[in-house]
Amino acid sequence: EDFIFPFIRENKKLQSRAHIILKITVVAIGLVCIAMVFIVERLGGVFELSLSLSGITMGTFLGLFTLGMVFPWANAKGALVGTITSFLLMSWMSLGAQHAMASGSFSFPQLPLSVEGCDDINGTQSYNHKHQSGSQLTNPDNSEVFILYRVSFMLYSVVGTLLVLIVGLLVSWVTGFTDPDLLDQRLIVPFMKKYVGKRLKDRIRSEEKVLL
Repeated sequence: EDFIFPFIRENKKLQSRAHIILKITVVAIGLVCIAMVFIVERLGGVFELSLSLSGITMGTFLGLFTLGMVFPWANAKGALVGTITSFLLMSWMSLGAQHAMASGSFSFPQLPLSVEGCDDINGTQSYNHKHQSGSQLTNPDNSEVFILYRVSFMLYSVVGTLLVLIVGLLVSWVTGFTDPDLLDQRLIVPFMKKYVGKRLKDRIRSEEKVLL
């Protein structure tokens, strides 16, 4: 309702049909959610899927803010190119891995969930088992899958952050570093202020004297 009414505020006819539009929107969203059930069923666990997709943006945004606060020499071009590069590469990695898992050519190894057959269960008593029951867990052979698709989805945020920092600094170096003396010292993290130029340090001291 909050999204629709601002666009139809001046149209009386559409205002009378606003409730119909809202009902149609609710039905459409419900159908999309139902369709997603069948997609998620083929893509693995919901937790794994959510981390894979959220890792695309979380790593990119973390890298962007880290680049701006920790590296005062980075410029706007480096930040833009680094952000776009990280987003595109992480999207390719995540969607490629999901497609490989959906096709059955790739899967993450499953860890055992049972203590049956363990030689030492509680650390004080040992048990000798003459035989082991249950199916043995084997690691799937993922050697034929592209190496970037085999990266754990738990590392997507880390990889995305590093991509922004590396590409952003390289592009900033090629296009010309930003002069840290021209930056507002409030935009730089405290532990990096000792690496900036002398003019900025003098300005910081003068501002501190004014505050005192």
